[in-house]
Parts: sequence; C-alpha cells; structure tokens
Amino acid sequence: MGKRRRSKRSPALPWSIAGVAVLAILAIALTVAALRSGPAAPNVADFTPKPMPTQTQLPRAAFLGDSYIEGYGATANTIPAQVSKAMNWQMFAMGQSGTGYLADGGGGARAPYPGRSSGVPAKSSVVMISGGLNDVKLYPQNPGAFRAAVRETIGNAKTAAPDAKVVVVGIYWPYPDVTSDVEEMNTIILESARDLGAMTIDPLGESWMSTMAADGLLQDDKYHPNQAGYDYLATRLVSAIQALGI
Repeated sequence: MGKRRRSKRSPALPWSIAGVAVLAILAIALTVAALRSGPAAPNVADFTPKPMPTQTQLPRAAFLGDSYIEGYGATANTIPAQVSKAMNWQMFAMGQSGTGYLADGGGGARAPYPGRSSGVPAKSSVVMISGGLNDVKLYPQNPGAFRAAVRETIGNAKTAAPDAKVVVVGIYWPYPDVTSDVEEMNTIILESARDLGAMTIDPLGESWMSTMAADGLLQDDKYHPNQAGYDYLATRLVSAIQALGI
C-alpha cells in the first residue's frame, strides 16, 4: 500500500492570546471614549457654595419728637420714614403725640423728652430731635424749666449715642402769625443746641409752615399736617440735612 498523505492545517490560535487581544482592543476603545467625553462631572454632594457677601449696615438714625414725628393722621409714609429712605438710613422712630421738652402727652406710656432721650440707641449715627409745639402753654409758667429741659434732652442724647451727629430742629409752627413766646422758645432750642455742639435746622425762622394752612397742607384740626403736608416737610427736612453735609 502506498503512503497516506497528511493534510496541512494551520495551527489554532491559543485561547489565551485571543483573550489578551480582545481585552487590549476593549481598553483602547474605553480610553478613546473617556478622552472624548472630557473630565468627569464633580460630585454635587461635595460642592460647597461660596458665601454671599454681607450687606453693609445702614447708618441708624433716631428721630425723637412729638406727633409730627409719630405721624399723627398720616395715610402713608411718616416724616422719619421718608427722610430715612432719602438719606439711606435705618430708621428708629421715637415720636409720641402730645409730648415735648416739658409736655408729657397725658402720661402713661408717654413722657417728656429728657427721659426718653436717654433711650436713643447707642450705635446711632444720627439723632434728630424736634418739637416744642406742645410746650407753648407750659413755657410762660417757667421759662427756666423749659431751657433746662432742652439742654438735658440734648445732653442725654449725646451721652447715649456718643458717636452720633445730633441735629436739633426748631419748632414746627403751623400758623402764619408767630407769638413772642414761640420766638423765645425757638431761640432757646437753637442756642442751646449750638452751645452743646449740636447742628440746627430752623423751620420757624425759614417760614416753612407759614402758608401750609392756605395751601391745604393741614388736617381739619389746623394743627397737624395731612399726608401732603408730611411729604412737604420731609422734602424740606432732607434738603436741610443735606445742606449740613451729613
């Protein structure tokens, strides 16, 4: 018998080599995909937001006064509210109807200015003191007591808020005719303020209110401003404060 011929077959690729090749191809594919997708997104749980900048504290302005400062009969913003908004101040209103340097407004929770002026916030930047209208009937009985009360009020405010600029506003007189007593009281208020190192504003001397009744800026009692009257006085007061350079 003749010899059989053996067929020539290619040797089979070992499984280990084939597995390595597949893994290499897979690794290359994953690397390319990662490069195309960019860096991984940060973990939200690890994110800490930056704190918001704190708002600068507005200068605090204390307003000590009577019904004009309290805003008796006002239907919108009072004088302190309007002035504080215009001047970019933080308002601290201390108005009590019927009160004055001597007048107690009927007592109870109300009190004359000397006792209340000690309650001016210590960190006030500005202290506005206005009034005297309710003291007109009390002044003739004891002018010396009125002068002493004015000085005590201003002194207490300066002690309570030593770094504040104190501004003393003279009498708001809503009538065209000015009596001699009112002129004397206004002079005492302004002279005492200047003597104690306070700034002054003089509505009476500048005739702010001499035509308010005729102009329809008073309430029916002809004593208190109506809302238009409060708006007018606030505008005049802002201009006066700015003129002082505050």
